[in-house]
Amino acid sequence: MKVAIAYLLLIFGLGTNYIFNISVARFLGPTSFGNFSYALYLFNIFSLIAVFSLDQAALRFIPQTTSTRGIKSSIQLLSLVFGVIFSIIFALTIFLFVEGERAKLAYLFVLSIVPFVMLTVNVSILQAEHIVGPRMAFRYVIEPVVKLALFLLLFHYFQSSTSPVIALFLALIITNIAALILYKNRFGSFDVRSLKEKFSNLFKFILPMSASNTVGVVSGRMDVLILGTLVAASDLGYYSAAFQTAGIITIVLQGIETVYASIFSGHIGAASFKALKEDYQRALRLAMLISSPIIMVFVIYPELVMLPFGMEYQGAASILAILCIGQFFNIALGSANAILILLGKTKIVLLISIVYVCITAIFVSIGAYFSGALGAAIGVVGAIVVPNIIRIYFVYKITKSHPFSLHYFKILVALLLSSSIGLLGKSYFFYAGIVLFPTLFLIIVGCFGMHSEEKKIIKEIFTKLKIK
Repeated sequence: MKVAIAYLLLIFGLGTNYIFNISVARFLGPTSFGNFSYALYLFNIFSLIAVFSLDQAALRFIPQTTSTRGIKSSIQLLSLVFGVIFSIIFALTIFLFVEGERAKLAYLFVLSIVPFVMLTVNVSILQAEHIVGPRMAFRYVIEPVVKLALFLLLFHYFQSSTSPVIALFLALIITNIAALILYKNRFGSFDVRSLKEKFSNLFKFILPMSASNTVGVVSGRMDVLILGTLVAASDLGYYSAAFQTAGIITIVLQGIETVYASIFSGHIGAASFKALKEDYQRALRLAMLISSPIIMVFVIYPELVMLPFGMEYQGAASILAILCIGQFFNIALGSANAILILLGKTKIVLLISIVYVCITAIFVSIGAYFSGALGAAIGVVGAIVVPNIIRIYFVYKITKSHPFSLHYFKILVALLLSSSIGLLGKSYFFYAGIVLFPTLFLIIVGCFGMHSEEKKIIKEIFTKLKIK
């Protein structure tokens, strides 16, 4: 039931955010959208670093602690402190290194760092206490709906490239206020004494984790930063549109981890690695089943998927198809990084992140130099695979748990077969394949033998639909 609620809210939020991205891209045009995207990615880097792994600390400590008020207070107080510190660092970075339209937009993004950090930490506290529906509602309903509405209103009256930035800031403020009002009793208070008591354990966890996250955040957006120095703003706009569209697939894994992170943490706290393995494999099967039809459509019909952005963005279709292959590897290789974090193996996570940033820098730079945005996308795919395999190895070494099973490989074979048929038969079936090829995937999975748990879920869904 929790998975169903999470995905309903996730799909709604995904659709709303996608409409927001399309609206910004269409109204601003490729060049201005490229500048906006560059400033946005800078904001993403500094805001995610500013969280300082406090969201992961909430998932790590709250499910494994009997008295949670002190740890909540400490986490919230630190989130406010780090938000202010990194807002100042971000502003100084813009002053020293960013110019023109990008600097103007980036300065406005500075205002959003503190509310972003606070919202991220607060919803992680709710997630740690198994409050899944409301947590998803704040992140994927209230914030995106308010952001979209405010952007359309602001752009209608002012026709300014700053409209989406201001809309984001106001949406974060409103969502934070709503969360605090509705779940005030679930959050701690800004108690300095609690911070002193929990300081040692918290910092032992968040310092190496934040270093790892910093490396991961930078490497995850390094493609855009490199492209920003090598290609025109319009090309960066094409890449950003494709990148954001491919990001729809990653949210599938995020939704699964939203539900299973606290479950994984509970198994780890109880040293029940057999149960961890079962849920690890269960989570990956669900992620594969949900994401595979989306991946197929995006790879086979990228030009159709990019159509909502307008004809100006059709040049991004091939970039989208390549980036979706990269996201497939992220899905197919499971939640190993999240499990390593919950195990407290921060040094391993950091080392793997360093490997990732080095590979990303090399692959993306080479690809962008020779083939621009398309080459950068190919480099991203190459950079995704190696670190994910290393993470799986370490999870197995520590817990003897791995995400692979017979039913996993059945899903994988079904995806490869149906995708191959789709690419070869696209010219014969035209756009009817949007329905036919995903249906073929489900038929092949069914023929190979779907796991009894997935059969039960599907049966329950159809039963409820019949009743309605």
